[in-house]
Amino acid sequence: MQVWNITSTFATNSIRMDKNIVMLEGVIGDDYKYGKTQDGKEYATFSLCTNSYMKEFADSTERTHSQTYIRIFVFDKKQVAYLQKVKARRGQRASVFGRLTSVKNEYKGNTFITNNVTCRDVTIIKNKKEKDDKNEQKESLHKSSD
Repeated sequence: MQVWNITSTFATNSIRMDKNIVMLEGVIGDDYKYGKTQDGKEYATFSLCTNSYMKEFADSTERTHSQTYIRIFVFDKKQVAYLQKVKARRGQRASVFGRLTSVKNEYKGNTFITNNVTCRDVTIIKNKKEKDDKNEQKESLHKSSD
């Protein structure tokens, strides 16, 4: 898993550092989709499902479970290309790093605001089986070249 250096990533010429930092890990809830903004900028979007487990009371042994789906937007060309390359799809684990953003929407005459994450970096986390399959492919490539 990738480790981010938050100070160097968000540092600016001023002394202040960006306080709007979001780091999430979860499961992709739907296959990513591509689109273009009104000014023609390409982007990718997908939902990320995060799980929370918590005790209602400090002395309680019961834990509650909740899932939250968060809309992720990726505007960076390299990150969009990465999603295409790894064929990001529903059910894969992913980590995202970015900032919380809000979008004003209208639906059937009602105005509402949704919170999203505009992603600076996304990483698809390979599960053990995918890693093992990749190692087997490497081994078979080495054997066939002998």
